[in-house]
Amino acid sequence: MAGLDVLLGNMQQLKFFDFLFPFLLALAIFYGVLMFALGPHGADKKQILPKSAIALISLVASFFVMNYTGTVGTGISTFFSGLFGGGLIVASAILIIIVLFGLTGFRLHEQVKGKWLGLMLGIIVLVGVTIFFGASGSIPGLQGLNLDSNFWTIVIFIVILIAVLALLGK
Repeated sequence: MAGLDVLLGNMQQLKFFDFLFPFLLALAIFYGVLMFALGPHGADKKQILPKSAIALISLVASFFVMNYTGTVGTGISTFFSGLFGGGLIVASAILIIIVLFGLTGFRLHEQVKGKWLGLMLGIIVLVGVTIFFGASGSIPGLQGLNLDSNFWTIVIFIVILIAVLALLGK
């Protein structure tokens, strides 16, 4: 375990989290989105831009992201750490809920229809947005809002209350 601590410490000293990883993440996102939007489409595989141009645009844009991380310092790596860490926690909780439903014989794709599908998607979007803004430490326009454990306790309480009311009102 001490070897992992040394490895992570070395990566931190070499600014992997501040420069390299945001650069690589931006490169993958830019390339994927541009290939989707401008790459081969349809039966004839018509292409708006060649792959080499898309790769070059993605590379240049990613270098600008690396320049941005240099002016921000560790802020962007802290943001990404909070964003992906919080997202992994929520994804793990959703996975556990799905496993528990499966153990009880509940098939998610057969049960979730209509307004329940909209409610579940709404909750997922709400959780995603709060993770995104929570990773930066504040929500735009609400800088004084503290997203600590008390906040999440209230959110979970309200979600449970809404679910109970929906089931009782059925």
